[in-house]
Amino acid sequence: YVRKSQNDETKVDVYVLIGDNRIKALAELAGGEINEQSIEFAKSLIEINKGVATINDFSILDLSARDISTDFLLKDDILKLSNISANAYMGQIWGGLNYDIPHSKLEIMLNGKAVNLKDILYDLCKISDNIAGSADFSTNISLITGQYNDVINSLNGKLDFNSINGKMGTLGKFEYYLYAQNVLYHGFLKTNLNRIADIFTKDNTAHYRTASGTLLFEDGYMITDSIKTIGNDMSLFVKGRHNLISNQVNIDIYGRISDEITSKLGSFGNVSISDFLENQKAKTFNNIMIVPQNIITEIPLLYNKSEDKTKTFKVNLLGDINSLGAINSFMWIIPQQEKELDEGNLPDFSQL
Repeated sequence: YVRKSQNDETKVDVYVLIGDNRIKALAELAGGEINEQSIEFAKSLIEINKGVATINDFSILDLSARDISTDFLLKDDILKLSNISANAYMGQIWGGLNYDIPHSKLEIMLNGKAVNLKDILYDLCKISDNIAGSADFSTNISLITGQYNDVINSLNGKLDFNSINGKMGTLGKFEYYLYAQNVLYHGFLKTNLNRIADIFTKDNTAHYRTASGTLLFEDGYMITDSIKTIGNDMSLFVKGRHNLISNQVNIDIYGRISDEITSKLGSFGNVSISDFLENQKAKTFNNIMIVPQNIITEIPLLYNKSEDKTKTFKVNLLGDINSLGAINSFMWIIPQQEKELDEGNLPDFSQL
């Protein structure tokens, strides 16, 4: 509610009225008695059939935008913004918002182009990592406005994205997967890990040609089963859950690396199906497992490389997404259709 300031005629006072008694409060501000007529008059004051607004800066949660223009209307306690146009994270944003004032519920239907991945991921998920690149996205989510944790716990909806020629952070680099506890003390890795890390720094497996997927938001979690990246030396298929408040994750990364990368891993990279078959009775391998063929099929091929010149693996992340300690396990994986073993004779890898 806006009215001329009683202290300075060149200024106006703006009142933001919320809650069940906002109509009566508006009637009182308008200077009338609280009766049926004044209440009906107050209701008419807070209905806007058409409006246009420009906003210099706006933020919700830790997300921000600037240079915003939008059409809006206010009816039946619903504020609707349409034809939104804004600059955000070095890119452009457009779409619409609906805000249910009595229930503090916000619906967001936005599209973005060329937004900066590093900044938006930090503001949205508190992922602090050396990520580079830009992305296009489309989102349809809802939330209840309020304190940060309440907002995050009420998040529901999805976000589709795609990115070209970018770089993943620490947990998108192959060399860091070798810090998993089940392989860290492999003979070759134990004595050569620092040298291997230096070699991979030059190869930079974190670079990707394309990355795309869908993120689902549900009751404080970000969930995915469809993120895929394609690079020159490594491609990934990612599925799992991320608690947006605690930053704890349980994520499986299925990957494919080039033979150029495998050749730098010495005896660790030379593990083959025949090795597994020869040693499975002794159960001496704790870094190889069999997975269904349909999982292998989901892992993208490398950019400009054939499938027969690659090796596949699985990494489990469990814990704080910003910590190397989250690298729980590393496994070379074998397609189920290639094995020639009786299922009853296979080692139990479920507890690794």
